[in-house]
Amino acid sequence: MVQRLDQEQVLAYVDRIKDELSKTAQDRVRALAGLIDPADLTVALVDALAAATTSTDRAKSQAAFRKFREMLAEATRSALKLE
Repeated sequence: MVQRLDQEQVLAYVDRIKDELSKTAQDRVRALAGLIDPADLTVALVDALAAATTSTDRAKSQAAFRKFREMLAEATRSALKLE
């Protein structure tokens, strides 16, 4: 099961792994955090794609978002020494 985080938790998390993230990646995660719906801790996919990618093509945006999520997972493993 996926653990959902609120905006404050995401921002604290970014601070923990910021040395593993580029400035652009940090900005994108912070933008995504600002989109979290406090009622259910979700972000609409269309909003997430707009905040975290630059392509206007939906398929390309989704592919770029998947890569972004993979990069965040790798940064987390590296920063927190998880494997």
